[in-house]
Amino acid sequence: MCDNSNIEIGIVKDILLIIGSITSIMFAFLGYNKWKKELKGRVKFELTRTVLKELYSFRDGFKYLRSPLMLAHEFPPNHDPRNHNESETNHYVFSNRFKDFGHSYNAISSILPEIELEFEPELFELIRELLFQVVQYKIRLDEFIQLSEKTNNDEYLLELKRIVYDIGEDNPTTKKFMNTIDKIESKLKDKKRKY
Repeated sequence: MCDNSNIEIGIVKDILLIIGSITSIMFAFLGYNKWKKELKGRVKFELTRTVLKELYSFRDGFKYLRSPLMLAHEFPPNHDPRNHNESETNHYVFSNRFKDFGHSYNAISSILPEIELEFEPELFELIRELLFQVVQYKIRLDEFIQLSEKTNNDEYLLELKRIVYDIGEDNPTTKKFMNTIDKIESKLKDKKRKY
């Protein structure tokens, strides 16, 4: 009789140990999955935050780049407003402005692979479109600088001036750029709320 109860106690003990082990493994697995999900969410949250920060810097840099106001410190040394070459002055000013803006452009470009990896293709394409708009702007800017010695009455030069500078309330370059920025910002803020 003693032997049967010892065997039964041993079997019950073994069953309880097996149940305890299975329960421990199950909780460990659930904990690991939760940790993995939190880590992925934190990585995406930080990436979203970084992209938003760089996007704002990019937006502000582009606004400054297109500003029609040229301050005295932006002009070349020994600049004489009465006797100067308009093309050389514009080249000097915009070269320096583009150096400053280049940091923001490079920052957005450098995180583009992460954006492609972590987010949907639509967001990646919007950011690529934004970068392409800047490339198009740079082409028009170079053309404007070359033609800036001509009179201001030239119709094509006036059109280039509207592209290069943020002039007027209904500026198509500004509208297109800000529309793309707004779309990207909206998508990123939605993602930030999700994480």
